[in-house]
Amino acid sequence: MPSPYNQPDYNTLPSSGFRVSIKRIPGVVYNVVSTSIPAVTSNPVVTPTPFTNLKNTPDRLIFEDFSMTYRVSENLSNYQEIFSWLEGITFPESFDQYAAEKRRNEMKSDIEVTILNSKQSPVARCTLINAFPISLSGLSFTTEVDGITYVENTAVFSYDYFKISSI
Repeated sequence: MPSPYNQPDYNTLPSSGFRVSIKRIPGVVYNVVSTSIPAVTSNPVVTPTPFTNLKNTPDRLIFEDFSMTYRVSENLSNYQEIFSWLEGITFPESFDQYAAEKRRNEMKSDIEVTILNSKQSPVARCTLINAFPISLSGLSFTTEVDGITYVENTAVFSYDYFKISSI
């Protein structure tokens, strides 16, 4: 079957067309305001010789961490879910926290970024395999603003690798 990537496509992809979902917490809505498909790099394998180092094709990919900035829900439910997940895998108070998280068998979870076209229809999905949170930014509040501004948070996740597939 011919690859769908070989077809000419003259439409450009809008940067605002995406949705993020976390398999571990499907009922929580993340109003994500910015994210990106993480960068992927590789390093050539170097074979030293008496004259020069020979570079060979890479043997593995290196995946950058995934981050998303989202609007915090009024009852903080989306923030608390990630905070509890991070707390559970790092057990800051007792080993029981880690044991409880491990019993849930949800130390890691897939994250899906669905990419939408200009008509807001899904065209591709990036699945980050075995993701887990590694940082949460602080929550900033201020009274020195005109009108309503919304609290945003950035969560950063590490993961094994990602896959991109057409929908």
